[in-house]
Amino acid sequence: MEKFDRANVPRGTISDCIADLTLEKYVLGEQIEYLESLTEAYKRSEAKANDKLCETENELANVKEQLDAANKKIESLKRSNDTLSTTVSVLTDDNRRLKQANELLSATPGNIRVVNIVTEFRPGEPVRTKVYWGDGKATTVTLAVGDIAAPYTAFCAALAKKVFGSTPKVRKLVENKRTIVCFDEAKEGDIDAGH
Repeated sequence: MEKFDRANVPRGTISDCIADLTLEKYVLGEQIEYLESLTEAYKRSEAKANDKLCETENELANVKEQLDAANKKIESLKRSNDTLSTTVSVLTDDNRRLKQANELLSATPGNIRVVNIVTEFRPGEPVRTKVYWGDGKATTVTLAVGDIAAPYTAFCAALAKKVFGSTPKVRKLVENKRTIVCFDEAKEGDIDAGH
């Protein structure tokens, strides 16, 4: 390779080289500025995208929290509904029992007014007693064969029939609620409760 002799290079050539290099430097500078601005634009765009991504992730987390809260409310409402259904069922049963009790109370002696008691003796027929009540209704009881006619007993039977609805219901009540107490002479106070 030949040695470069700077002193023998024509002046115009150096000026042209300097001009070319200056122009090239300017063009490269422009390209660098463009690429730097493009890089900054990409960085800003990436930052915006990251910000948007973070915002979207935060919104998604909020929606998940709201969904979890809604699911908890739904479960709570289901439990409340089950409790309410049970409560309504219990209250319905209580209401039915109260209605039955009120029906019985409306027919208790405190609310019963006796208008008349008529005992009928007809030849060849059993003795009958009719009790006429203040509500316009009458209850009839018939003396069983072999029993002795007793106005008090007949009235009590009619009253029981009025309160409980029928003679079989009264008999069933007596059979189911009756307690028999037997005292043994050797052991005073022993109880045999039979139903």
